[in-house]
Amino acid sequence: MIRILFVIFCFFTIVSIFSCMTPSEIDRSSHRIQLRVKCDEFDDTFYYPTPLMERKDLLTVLAELSLKENPAIRFISTNQTEEIMEVNGRRTSWKEAWHIYLNGQLLSSEDLKKGVRVGEKDKLEIRLEATERVFGIPTKHEESKD
Repeated sequence: MIRILFVIFCFFTIVSIFSCMTPSEIDRSSHRIQLRVKCDEFDDTFYYPTPLMERKDLLTVLAELSLKENPAIRFISTNQTEEIMEVNGRRTSWKEAWHIYLNGQLLSSEDLKKGVRVGEKDKLEIRLEATERVFGIPTKHEESKD
């Protein structure tokens, strides 16, 4: 009798644990890095699948998304910097430039070149924002108001 009660108790304990878990916690293949791309013409969200708790290089994530044209991203690379020149047909200009934010912090093109690791809990945004340039190099960045 005690064995039967113990088996029933174990069964209900296991069922209650799994019923409290969300489907994304059960299905490990659903983990992904979220990227929001925002400008005056569009505001889209894209997803990059990643294994549970794995952190990837941000430039690798952007390049792999770009290969799928989802979103279509074009880069310009130098020895020291990596910049986004175009996203979904919207190009950088003398007055506007694409800026990358990681958890609300602006990333520099030097940081992007050095390597920044991102995971599924990070908040990634790419925004087209006003900027000032001297000899083609962004000198002042004006953050847009959301």
